[in-house]
Amino acid sequence: MPEQFETRLTVDKSIVELLSKSTYQRHLSHALREMVSNAYDADAAKVNIDIDRNANNIVIHDTGSGMTQHDFNYYLRIAGKRRGKERTAKFNRIRIGQFGVGFLSIFPFCKAIKITTTTENSDVVLSAQIPAIDFFKRGEAIDVEKVPVTGVIYSDRSKLSEHFTTITLHGLTDVAKASISTAVPPIGKRRAVSIVDWSPLERLKWELQDELPLPFQKSSPYAHFFNYSESDLIQVFVNEEPLYRNDLGGDLIDTGTYDQDGVKARYAICTPWKAITPIEMRHVKLRLNNVGVGSRSDFDIARIRPYGHLSWVSGELHIIDGLSDSISLSRDSFVESPPLEKLKAHMDKVLRRQATYIENVENSRKTITKHVSRQKQRQVAPTKEIVADNLKKLEDKGFTVLKVQSKAGASGDAVTINRSKKLVTVIENHPSFHDTVKIAGREYGVIYKESNPPNGEPCVFLNDKTLEVFSRFPLFRSKRYGQLFQRICILMAIAERECNTAQQMHAFVLEHMPETFEDY
Repeated sequence: MPEQFETRLTVDKSIVELLSKSTYQRHLSHALREMVSNAYDADAAKVNIDIDRNANNIVIHDTGSGMTQHDFNYYLRIAGKRRGKERTAKFNRIRIGQFGVGFLSIFPFCKAIKITTTTENSDVVLSAQIPAIDFFKRGEAIDVEKVPVTGVIYSDRSKLSEHFTTITLHGLTDVAKASISTAVPPIGKRRAVSIVDWSPLERLKWELQDELPLPFQKSSPYAHFFNYSESDLIQVFVNEEPLYRNDLGGDLIDTGTYDQDGVKARYAICTPWKAITPIEMRHVKLRLNNVGVGSRSDFDIARIRPYGHLSWVSGELHIIDGLSDSISLSRDSFVESPPLEKLKAHMDKVLRRQATYIENVENSRKTITKHVSRQKQRQVAPTKEIVADNLKKLEDKGFTVLKVQSKAGASGDAVTINRSKKLVTVIENHPSFHDTVKIAGREYGVIYKESNPPNGEPCVFLNDKTLEVFSRFPLFRSKRYGQLFQRICILMAIAERECNTAQQMHAFVLEHMPETFEDY
């Protein structure tokens, strides 16, 4: 025989508005995060989130321990302080929820909430209806305890082996509907670099993936280092699509641990060796017990000096012990404290060091590539010398340099830099190491001399096929235009050698100028 019951939320309406409407109405993903967190604390291994725009509802089903009527009444109590045991009964997980306010997060997104739940080895099923819309009637002074939460408890032998909680959001509000739209906002001609350029539904999934204790993809550079046990993680599906931790791939360039003032943490820094998109993936994500806390942080290192490649850095900082008492009510930030400040100062140094490392490696790579491929804006100096200087810089950064000889006629790059393996392969007899210049249909060898021109001439012929270039000629010192000025001087030297009159020189220069400077 079904048993009807009626209960109340035991919390003041002003607290409902403060904690639910103001704190969580930024985006539906924050509310769904709280529902998954509650499931995690109930030892759920799996959560299914089914979004049905046509039916105008969202169903959140978890395989957690479920609730008895006593548990349900406790669920409706909004505490002002830490409550319950710190670890879960089945998986011994560290609980995410501390104050019991997470349940309120879904109230602004629907008109009514239905909860159906049962515990393991029990045929008793509890089903309750909560009129969420009644908690936000404008212009009326409503005592929250006067809004009834009605329900029924009944027996269902088919549920005896099951344990679950299903929460259904009926009558989605306009805010909720906007959050699950699949429409992509117009961005015009600019490139999409932020999650705000995605459809709201894709953004919602990304935000869940950035906050929840989800598994990493097997290919993730973080997977092996953090290596959480399966029971410490939770599987989440959105419309049957599995969610994994946000991961940009790339190379793991630094890992480490931290243990000071009762705070223990692990960190890993990664780079894809290019500017990271979406931009929300840049910098370091803080996690407390593997759960995201707020937006990613660069620890304000740019206040000291700008880092050109800071946008190439992404990382994870997992706080595994300490700072639980410093978490804010909404779990989106920490309350400032000396232990937190010390941790931030440590990560400031880590991020600064890795941003500098990426910058140095990339500058050496670009310089080597410019010279061996004869690109513009390269230094007026011997290619072998420039490459050798930058190979030394890479060796100082932990790279191994392997020098080999190629077979006659073999193709391939003169220098190959594998940043993942920190390995540089140099083909010493590659033609690219021979400095040449092609002008007027002829190729000339170039020999550089680190001195000022003896007679004011920046370049002179040593023989019919070879030029000597004095690299200290003032115009050649320009990093941006040195190669351009060198080419002009060589063209003039060839014109002077090939022509007898000023008129002929003028015609010669005009004739060969387009081909000589076509790459400019």
